[in-house]
Amino acid sequence: ARVGHRLAQAREEAKQEATRDRRTAPGTALALRNKEVELRDHYRRSSEARGTWQAARASSGYSSAARRAGDRAGRQARLGASPELPKSRNRLSR
Repeated sequence: ARVGHRLAQAREEAKQEATRDRRTAPGTALALRNKEVELRDHYRRSSEARGTWQAARASSGYSSAARRAGDRAGRQARLGASPELPKSRNRLSR
């Protein structure tokens, strides 16, 4: 849920930034809308998924440690063109 929320937030920020200056041509807004329509049409054509899906619940009960770990992983997940390893070392010499 955390990653999905972050992706939705990043998408909304990108849309707002792209359409902020109304004096420019509406090309970016049109491109974003076209991509949205293209993706929707693609999934309608190629996806065999029908109906709704809900993940199974764990039978062992609630784990606050697991929830915290998942929340932490969601906050740290890479969403875009960020470096593979943020604090990586220099390349090894041959």
